[in-house]
Amino acid sequence: MKKAYKVRIGLDELVVPVGELDSVQLCVDCGRDGGVPQITIGGYNSIQSDRSMETKIWLIKELEVGDSFNFEFTESEEFTPPEKEEVEGPFEERCNFCGKSKKNVDVLLEGSAYIAVYICNSCVTDCSKKIIAERANRS
Repeated sequence: MKKAYKVRIGLDELVVPVGELDSVQLCVDCGRDGGVPQITIGGYNSIQSDRSMETKIWLIKELEVGDSFNFEFTESEEFTPPEKEEVEGPFEERCNFCGKSKKNVDVLLEGSAYIAVYICNSCVTDCSKKIIAERANRS
């Protein structure tokens, strides 16, 4: 028996293994602008050797009025195979403000160890100028 997440949505039930991915997410898209709300069960795993990202999707389902779900931490011997699997990458560090890659800037600063957020030296300079101007306008 291995640890697992068991998810029931209406008549659908799936069992996702624990520890195979960095994260497993249950996401509800609210269906803005007249769209139909949908629920997605997926997971992500970063591949350290080349910083690629592995994605697995177990379920994408349009929600209907009255739908509910149950999420349970359990143990299981059998698991639901993902409907979709893909690997994106290798990951390329880019400035989140201007989009320039690390090789096209002098310095690229990383924001957090948990989320890949970057800003380049040019954008830091631009932001600093805007902050100074904003502070001057407040005075």
